[in-house]
Amino acid sequence: MPRGSKQSEIDLFESGQQAGQEQERELMHSKLHQVFECLTAASFAVELGKKSDDRQTEWLSTASKLLAEATELVREGLDAGK
Repeated sequence: MPRGSKQSEIDLFESGQQAGQEQERELMHSKLHQVFECLTAASFAVELGKKSDDRQTEWLSTASKLLAEATELVREGLDAGK
């Protein structure tokens, strides 16, 4: 096999590897952004629950669901990084 052909295969492999790593970074960034959104919304729901006697249970239930979603997103992000 000529040397140039071998080098182009190596370059192609390295290019694909870099593209894959960039995709992983973008996925992790997206997951972290989604986690931040869930945590922010959960925080607001808790605060609204503190201020609302009649809908406190509803707001805290919403916060609980958002926290569960954030936890799942973190798990997915960690699993994708393996």
